[in-house]
Amino acid sequence: MAKLITRRKLVGLGIAAPALALGAYKLSESSVRTSLLTTGETLSHQVRNFVGRNALAREYSIDEISPDFRTNGNVLPRHEDWTKHSRNGFQNWKLKVHGAVANPQSFSVADLKALPSRSQITRHDCVEGWSAIAQWKGTQLGAILDEVQLNDDVRYLFFICADDFYGIQYYE
Repeated sequence: MAKLITRRKLVGLGIAAPALALGAYKLSESSVRTSLLTTGETLSHQVRNFVGRNALAREYSIDEISPDFRTNGNVLPRHEDWTKHSRNGFQNWKLKVHGAVANPQSFSVADLKALPSRSQITRHDCVEGWSAIAQWKGTQLGAILDEVQLNDDVRYLFFICADDFYGIQYYE
């Protein structure tokens, strides 16, 4: 059933829209945008320093695992690389780690399985507004980063995955 927009919501939108437009215009000014982003990064670094670099997500007990876990993205990705590798059980697939690293590498599934792994029960909070608790197990990102040796000035990582939305691969 479609939701109808109420007069109250319409009036509120009419009041909010100019303010949002002005805010967007102001954010397009380089100095304001840079200032806001820098402030956000600074706060993020302060929180990380306060809780420690090795702080992990809250862990839950096995009885708190969600009975249902939504599927998001693509259940069977359409990207040609995923399709090709899925045919042979990902035997020839490699995780390529490159960029601002001292030792760029490609890791096979066997390479990743040989690195330290960890199991934990944590909550997944989806950007689409839902969450669920599940048990996860896998290679620790820190072990991979130790292998490739990140440059000291690296502040962000960029991931591209197999989910393909109408020809555009999902990234984070």
